Amino acid sequence: MNRPDPKNVKQIACIGAGTIGGGMIAEFLARGYSVTAQDPGKDALASLERLLDQAWPILEQIGLTASASRERLRFTTDIEEAVAGADFVQESVPEDLELKVRIYERLDELVPPEIVIGSSTSG
Repeated sequence: MNRPDPKNVKQIACIGAGTIGGGMIAEFLARGYSVTAQDPGKDALASLERLLDQAWPILEQIGLTASASRERLRFTTDIEEAVAGADFVQESVPEDLELKVRIYERLDELVPPEIVIGSSTSG
């Protein structure tokens, strides 16, 4: 199986946009990637925007890539929409084993086998 060359990754899907996922989203945007964030939470987008408002000035001090932009962010509550066309998928849902299993079952259905799925975990 041929995995995409990491240098060719342009579009990232981030499943979960809470504290951990939001931090990863901010970093991906700061490095110039296009990101589709997915989170079903009622206030997830507003919370993510607040996190980005706090993180972006710090990321600017650290140094953004030339193509870095918050405008590269799309948000959806639909996991299928989020992963469509993704070159890399980052899972950052809460530490709930049943939830993680359901998410990975769904990703297994939606994501081509050559696409890398990263996971954040604190458990």
